[in-house]
Amino acid sequence: MPPKRTASTSKRKATPSDDEDTGSETPKPSKKRTKKPAKELVSNGQPNNTVLPVIIIARFTPTLHMFTTILLAEDADILVLTETKVNEKPANLLQTMYPYQYWSISSTKGYAGTAILCKHKPLNVKLDFPTHPEGEAAAKGRIVALEYSTLWIVGTYVPNAGQNLKNIEYKVAWNDAFANYLYELNKQKPVIWMGDINCAPTPKDLSNSKTNWNKTPGHTQQEVDGFNKILKLAPPDNSTTETNEKLVDVPLSGKINRVEIGYV
Repeated sequence: MPPKRTASTSKRKATPSDDEDTGSETPKPSKKRTKKPAKELVSNGQPNNTVLPVIIIARFTPTLHMFTTILLAEDADILVLTETKVNEKPANLLQTMYPYQYWSISSTKGYAGTAILCKHKPLNVKLDFPTHPEGEAAAKGRIVALEYSTLWIVGTYVPNAGQNLKNIEYKVAWNDAFANYLYELNKQKPVIWMGDINCAPTPKDLSNSKTNWNKTPGHTQQEVDGFNKILKLAPPDNSTTETNEKLVDVPLSGKINRVEIGYV
């Protein structure tokens, strides 16, 4: 049996907050104790990330303190947000920290959504999807690509195969088109691809892999094949078997991280 994935979660049992009246005359504890970790994280003044992808799932307000603590501590140059589910570009969101913000908003209200927030202005911004038959319609809420002098930053929210794999055919076609899309960008300059890929490519990526194989969205042969094709950056005609064994540049590996704001 494949080993179960060890995962952290933001779920926690509800407990009385410092502001709640519990009916006791005992003095309320000081709030300074809860703020101390944030000060310790930020105090070194040495950001260790260049890019920080964040998946926003459902309501993330209850974990806002955790999110802001990580954000301030990492001091990332580029912040990738996925599953934003906004209907228009938010006003004054982290504008001081990230003056350049680019949003891909779904045409369906309250659905999908991808954004990249950055400290440095890119040379070019792409919100289209030229390799997909539906073009920009297939990119809305899904893709934001920023060009810098030496590389491309691509943030994505890859489609989900859906309950009972009802959207599997659409996702397979989307993955094929996206593989070609990254291939074309990579011909210009190296690509850093981030976001929610909606794929569990190995048995280590979820529990009960054998039971869920070809039944659970993200853990099917078709989706894994599509994911691997994207990573290979092979030509559209698949005429080569060449692969990129080193998927992450070693000098950059210590500067790239990921945080997930889970279901609450």
